[in-house]
Amino acid sequence: ETAILEVKGIKIGFLGLYTVYTDDSYTSQLEARIQELQDEGAAVIIASFHWGYENSYTPEQDQIELAHAAIDAGADLVIGHHPHVLQGVEYYKGKPIVYSLGNFIFGSSIPKTALLKVQWDGQASQLTFVPGTSSTGYTRVLENEVQKADFASYMTGISYGVTIEDDGTVVPQG
Repeated sequence: ETAILEVKGIKIGFLGLYTVYTDDSYTSQLEARIQELQDEGAAVIIASFHWGYENSYTPEQDQIELAHAAIDAGADLVIGHHPHVLQGVEYYKGKPIVYSLGNFIFGSSIPKTALLKVQWDGQASQLTFVPGTSSTGYTRVLENEVQKADFASYMTGISYGVTIEDDGTVVPQG
């Protein structure tokens, strides 16, 4: 599905995709959907994928290829979900990819999850994680500085060419 939301005069295009497997026709559909959003005047395009395997802490090759294809087609940000655990972050051609945000609302015990704050300045986006934890049927934001630092270290360790600062800011390297 696609949608456009106007915020402060800027059209933001959203593309939601579900994938179990991919082939050339899926990539063609992805490219066509992004082109439709561009044709409708979207200045920023966010592609959200329901993908990957549950409880897998690293993205599959299909996830990586689709994320790159989305950015090649014109997406400005790719966000994934479905594994129910956090997966890493990378920048591809200067655009961020967050492979999985974890399990923020599901009612199970997932010790690491996050919200993602995205600020766009008209040229580039700045990502900031708001770390959380899920247990006993609800999710809460981490407030303890040591826990936030542990989250930042963990996310840096599973990411690709980025550092996550203790305040949650994502800093691309190189």
